[in-house]
Amino acid sequence: MSDFEAQFEIIRRQYIGSLGSKIDDACALWDDTLLRQTHDRFELFKMKVHSFVGSAATFGCEDISQFAHQIEDLIDDAGDGSAITETTQLKISLLLEKMRSALAKILTNETHRMSAPDTATPASPPETALLQKNSTLYDLVKDRFVEQEEAATPAQKPLILVVDDDEQIRMAVGSFLATKGFRVQTAVDGRDALNKIMKKLPDLVVTDYLMPQGAGHYLISKLRNMPNTKSIPIIVLTGHRLKGGDDPHGLKRALVGEMHVNDFLMKPLNFETLYNSVKRCLQPSLDRLQKHG
Repeated sequence: MSDFEAQFEIIRRQYIGSLGSKIDDACALWDDTLLRQTHDRFELFKMKVHSFVGSAATFGCEDISQFAHQIEDLIDDAGDGSAITETTQLKISLLLEKMRSALAKILTNETHRMSAPDTATPASPPETALLQKNSTLYDLVKDRFVEQEEAATPAQKPLILVVDDDEQIRMAVGSFLATKGFRVQTAVDGRDALNKIMKKLPDLVVTDYLMPQGAGHYLISKLRNMPNTKSIPIIVLTGHRLKGGDDPHGLKRALVGEMHVNDFLMKPLNFETLYNSVKRCLQPSLDRLQKHG
């Protein structure tokens, strides 16, 4: 097992251990959405559900990702939320329960796989047991990642800014790129990313598209309209589906064709595909470093 594979396994377990609270949050938000029945609440709930689509699949929870996809489709069909029927409301509620059931199965499998069964009491819920067994390892991986992010690494290595509101996705992508020899900095959303870019220009930005604060569109638009950042390569990562490959919402066309994004990659993440895209985007910088190195 490679260094990154070992780190990814720890990050994956942490994600699974935190899924219960994330699904609880989604269910609570859905109850509040039904109570308020406003467009903004439906949009907020849709974004919350969307957060499961790419991340859950990336970490091997395909059933949860698919149920989230189905909820997205139901909300899309309802337009701004005003057209949502009682039948659709019931379908969404049932899909949320299916997400809970799918997680219960995943947690049972994970707790059986993990060693040192005595590290958590038998009375602990499965997600609590998983987090207890994994938390020390996760903290070590996180501390190591933070240390390398803050370290004064050789300036000649390209600097990549990774932007995603999901902590485990940030760590997985950042850890992977660090093992490939790049300097890595992270940001939790578009606004955080802009603040860090103003302090230190990266050689490449790898960003999620849908985020609660300062979404990818906001970040890309800002970067492409400032003289000192308009030439920075950008790779977009998203769980947004291009149904049938025909890009019905025009997202890929708008990003690559109109906003001059350098690449557009779908979640679940394929890390080798990401690495190849990063190398293509940074090739001019890498060539210069090799020439002068």
